[in-house]
Formats: sequence, structure tokens, C-alpha cells
Amino acid sequence: MPSTQDAQRQAYQLANPAVAFNPDAAICKKWLALKAAGTYLGVPIGDEVQLGALDGKPRAAQAFTSGAILVWYGGGDVRVE
Repeated sequence: MPSTQDAQRQAYQLANPAVAFNPDAAICKKWLALKAAGTYLGVPIGDEVQLGALDGKPRAAQAFTSGAILVWYGGGDVRVE
């Protein structure tokens, strides 16, 4: 029987089935937290893009169907931009 996590995976991969669903990844955690708080960004339209480092920390970004971009600044620091 499918689980809630299976449904989350299906939603996350709706626009692009090739996008990896990893509920332990910082960007995915932020997406799930925003949804739980009633803020909907839509679903990812592509994979994470590795950005240049900032202050020596790696960064990554992912675009969503709403036009919002989640940017990971290391650790649990993910911001909507």
C-alpha cells in the first residue's frame, strides 16, 4: 500500500519525473516545511543547480513551477529567492 511519502514523491516529480526526491536533502526539507505551513511553491521543474561558493560554502538552487527558487547556503540554511 502506498504511503504518504510515496504521494509526496509523486507530487515532487510531477513536472519532471527525472528530479530526484530525497526527503533528507535540505531543499526538499524546506519544500516540505513550506507546504506544511501553507506556502505552496509548486513542484520542481528541474534538478538542483550547483552555484558558486559563497564565503567558502557550497550553494545549490532549484526552480519551482511558481517561479520561486530555493537556494541552499549550506547546512539547513535554505531560502526562498
